[in-house]
Amino acid sequence: MTAVALISDVHSNVFALEAVLADIDKRRITRIVNLGDSLYGPMDIHGTYSLLRSRPMLHLRGNCDRLLLLPPTVSPSTMDRNRRELTAEERAWIEELPETAEEEGLFLCHGTPESDEIYLLDKLDQHGCHPRPLEELVSMTNGVVHPVIACGHSHRPAIVYLPNGKTVINAGSVGLPAYHDDLPIDHKMESGTPHANYTLAVHDPSGWRFEQFSIPYDWEAAASMADFNGRPDWAQSIRTGFA
Repeated sequence: MTAVALISDVHSNVFALEAVLADIDKRRITRIVNLGDSLYGPMDIHGTYSLLRSRPMLHLRGNCDRLLLLPPTVSPSTMDRNRRELTAEERAWIEELPETAEEEGLFLCHGTPESDEIYLLDKLDQHGCHPRPLEELVSMTNGVVHPVIACGHSHRPAIVYLPNGKTVINAGSVGLPAYHDDLPIDHKMESGTPHANYTLAVHDPSGWRFEQFSIPYDWEAAASMADFNGRPDWAQSIRTGFA
């Protein structure tokens, strides 16, 4: 039997990460995949980095990880503050992360197989965010030979079975259950719960099965840190699961 814990979008929330890793340990799962967007955020990038590196784990580079590597400016934004805070070791680690990977029958990506900044299971248009039509999902995954595609990026946990026999898993977000973004168009992504999310993928002789978990943790501590660092919007999302 193969069991892989899929985590994603920690976003510097070390409080949520501690709770998720404790739950994974409780289930005696030793294989963990991190689908990216690990350090960017107004909580604790150094503590998050240390905890992620404290155990064997396959890591991907997400879109926010990639943006952290750009030169910092004098902007007071969270992204630029994080860029200035990154240590040389943390920056070198991000630079070495792959954009996609393969693990035990799983194809792993942050956004889609081709892009780290496009949602796979969701589609944006002038009316907002909607589930991506099945025919588009089939087209976007036809080049993947693996039976399971695991992604993150939207922060919303989901499992979708495709007519071509593949399964697409969104692992959900460990550390940021909702957010508002104005790119490429104005939209919100909301899980509707403050819990930390992750997914377990298990393969045995009967095939693949999946479980998605919502883990309680001290989200008030994380929200208070986001508030302290000037991001009341993140604090609201962390406390409620709504942006």
